[in-house]
Amino acid sequence: MSGPDEQTRALRAARAGVHLVFILLVGVSALRAWDRGLDLRLALAAGVALTGVYLAGRWAAAGGPRAASLWFVLLGGVWLAALWASPEFVWVSFPLLLVGGHLFGGVRGVLVGVGIVAVAIGVPWLTRGSVTLAEVLGPVIGGAVAVGMARGYTSVLADAAEHRRLNASLLAAQREAEDLQAALARAQRAEGALAERTRLARDIHDTIAQEFASIALLARAGESRAGAARDPAVLGADDDPALDRIASIARRGAEDARRIVAALLPAELESTELPDALARVVAGFSEESGIAATWQAEPTRPIGTAAEVALLRTLQTALANVRAHAHATRVGVELREIGAMVRLDIVDDGIGFDVASWGSGRAPRSGAQSVGLREARERLRECGGGLDIEGAPGDGTALSAWLPAGSDETGQRGGSDPW
Repeated sequence: MSGPDEQTRALRAARAGVHLVFILLVGVSALRAWDRGLDLRLALAAGVALTGVYLAGRWAAAGGPRAASLWFVLLGGVWLAALWASPEFVWVSFPLLLVGGHLFGGVRGVLVGVGIVAVAIGVPWLTRGSVTLAEVLGPVIGGAVAVGMARGYTSVLADAAEHRRLNASLLAAQREAEDLQAALARAQRAEGALAERTRLARDIHDTIAQEFASIALLARAGESRAGAARDPAVLGADDDPALDRIASIARRGAEDARRIVAALLPAELESTELPDALARVVAGFSEESGIAATWQAEPTRPIGTAAEVALLRTLQTALANVRAHAHATRVGVELREIGAMVRLDIVDDGIGFDVASWGSGRAPRSGAQSVGLREARERLRECGGGLDIEGAPGDGTALSAWLPAGSDETGQRGGSDPW
């Protein structure tokens, strides 16, 4: 198959050839008609009329198939009028066959070709009362050649259109791949930043904050022992000011450490418990999207900061997919504890998708959605949990994110403090 550039050149050459043949044969017909005794002004008028109507086809083609058909009928009418003035204009039948064969396909194209050939044969018979074999074979052979050329031209046009469609598909696929790579890079950067922030928060909580707490406890213990060793009559009058300052500094240091830890956590989890954070996400989704969303939560045991972040991001990803792809009218979200697991269920009544194909890597829906769900599953697996997905095209989608309950690993928000 030839390339797009060759096809474009072939199409331009074919169009130019048809135009040239038409104008050339109109000129030859007008000269022959004048030579056979037709008034020069009438011969010129017929030639100019045919040429003018033919050139108007450029604008008629822009108006769609109906406008092009009306234009061809008008061109045929002008040709018949020219034939009435002089049979010499029968020469124009060949380019008319080319144009008609391209413009009308199938049965209509055959009927148009037969009609033009019949007129070309009938004109000599009407004017002289007889027709020669050459005057019959000429239009028939010319018609067959013209139909073959028209079919070839139409085939080249179809081939060029297919090339354009394939090029457009390739460009769209390339843009989608670039967008997917950019989205994946952004997700990886965001995930890396979140993991680092969570690690820093855990480290600060486990080291600096705990050391400040230990210093404060030691200072209190030192004050108690010093007070017990002194005379009860003077107890409290001369407490060791150094121990008081140590305890005060330790408390301030611990408070600073807690503020740093809170600042490193996701904004949705700052100064709030997981159920409240999830409820705010659901309420914000319903308000922004207009999709009815319900929220239910049961008391659950602690699961730790990393697990809380994983559930929060899973909910955000699921609701973003519902808004962008599901065409849903209702969404239900529920947080509950079942056995040793904390489960977050998100169910919508949207159009669903082929979960089996998605799981095998042949997802029929958008690449951004696929990446989001896979990232959510990986994040949950890192915390010891997982993500279950159920659904089918036309039946909605149900997501269930689960994590071990009661782990309360180091770094959890709200850990006990000694004051």
